[in-house]
Amino acid sequence: MGTWNDILGLGRPEWKWIMLGCVFSILLGLTVPLCALLIGRLFHSLLLSEESEISDSFRLLSLMFVIVGVLAGVGAFFQVKSNKIEQ
Repeated sequence: MGTWNDILGLGRPEWKWIMLGCVFSILLGLTVPLCALLIGRLFHSLLLSEESEISDSFRLLSLMFVIVGVLAGVGAFFQVKSNKIEQ
């Protein structure tokens, strides 16, 4: 067990950046399933009968797509940024 702790101790100065990169990698990885769910809801909203319901649903889905896109952009930026700092 001592060797494992020694190995982890070598990365102690960069631990903050490693964790930041991991968190944003997870965030970036979640964007594809979120987009899949949103696309499924988009197709479901096409089945609605009233035009006002369709319009409201599309407005909400558009906002959700923008939020997922911004999260993906921020996640990608900080994932790359934390990898650059480590090197």
